[in-house]
Amino acid sequence: MLQHDRIVEGLHLPVRTRLKRLEVAWEVDSTNTQLLARDAAVAPAACVAEFQTAGRGRRGRVWHAPFGAAVSLSLAYTFAQLPAGFSGLGLVAGVAVADALAALGYRQVGVKWPNDLMIDGAKVGGLLVESRGEAGGSTRAVVGVGINWRIPVGALDGLVDQRWTDLAAVPVPLPSRDALAAAVINALIGALDEFAQHGFQAFGERWAARDVLAGRQVEVRTGGETVAGRALGIDGEGALRVDAAAGVRRFTAGEVSVREGS
Repeated sequence: MLQHDRIVEGLHLPVRTRLKRLEVAWEVDSTNTQLLARDAAVAPAACVAEFQTAGRGRRGRVWHAPFGAAVSLSLAYTFAQLPAGFSGLGLVAGVAVADALAALGYRQVGVKWPNDLMIDGAKVGGLLVESRGEAGGSTRAVVGVGINWRIPVGALDGLVDQRWTDLAAVPVPLPSRDALAAAVINALIGALDEFAQHGFQAFGERWAARDVLAGRQVEVRTGGETVAGRALGIDGEGALRVDAAAGVRRFTAGEVSVREGS
């Protein structure tokens, strides 16, 4: 089971000093929901749970994770001022978590726009970012992260409609969930600090190094429309660029799939 003290031991000293609260819960509705309901002045703060009864993904989807088989974690962070390219926050968080996994030995991990963590074409995790303005002009963001650690055989049958994998399936030493949670918190706080200072453009090259869509034939579904074309990476605000039949299109939201044979 997750252990509060072991997670703290894995935090870098500057992060350990700055983190105002670390909650390790047995069961919650959603780690994002828990932090959104907390005092906004208590940030950075993290919540890690063994099980979520109402785990959430993007666009109202359910995030499924069996008890004790994943890392379900959220981090609350307050921006005194909005960084340039704030709409790219989710991409910044995705790069940070991918880098944390790579440092643990999962060097093949990539990010699929806008928020999926991928290994060899299968989803190993995802992110959900929620933000709200606070009194005094600050903005509080809550970054939710779900990573499949070791999913029991058959546990997600009929629940997930895309290819998925877990860290245990990769032939590298499997970190403990405590070590994984600490690595993610370290990476997120470091990345969000950098984002607050330098904006999204500081992450363009790091995203490009992890982008699993660039150069591939994709379909983007948004607003009842489906657009096919070649993914060209992202622009300076984190929007996906696609070279489609009618020219280059820019997407700030949508569902993306890779076309067969590309």
